[in-house]
Amino acid sequence: MRKLSTRSSRARFFKHVSVPHYFVTTVWEATFWHGLDLRVYAEGRLVEGHYLVAVATNIRHYAGGMSVISPNALLDDGEMDLWLLSGASLADAFRHFFDLVAGRHLTSDEARRIPFQNVVIESDANFSIRADGDPILGGHKAEIKVLHRALKVLMPENALYLLKDPVK
Repeated sequence: MRKLSTRSSRARFFKHVSVPHYFVTTVWEATFWHGLDLRVYAEGRLVEGHYLVAVATNIRHYAGGMSVISPNALLDDGEMDLWLLSGASLADAFRHFFDLVAGRHLTSDEARRIPFQNVVIESDANFSIRADGDPILGGHKAEIKVLHRALKVLMPENALYLLKDPVK
């Protein structure tokens, strides 16, 4: 019988516990969250509304890979997508989750995609943001700018296909 080290056993344990813990914490927080009124300025346009979630992304996958949020996103095209998910209740949050997993957000009237190179998000209420999962204390305004080809990434040569247009 092979004996596992304490360290690898602990890491494996926390890996399996983290997903249910994250899910329970998210549902608990969503119970009390009713969204924000936002003003979004992108590429000379103003979009206003009440939203549960705003997600800025330049990758295809979301929610730990469970969803393809932006099927045509490319890492190196100099553009990002801002997804605005409307609603004000836990039921709306669940609907968005299932729509994202099923890909129905792409045609939903409750989800809006705004492509941008520069976006400013404002609210009368303070809000915070998360960058790659890390919380950043915010205020009434957030600005996101795309700096074309500013991120240097080391990757295997044979993985370059990941940056190409998605297979249709």
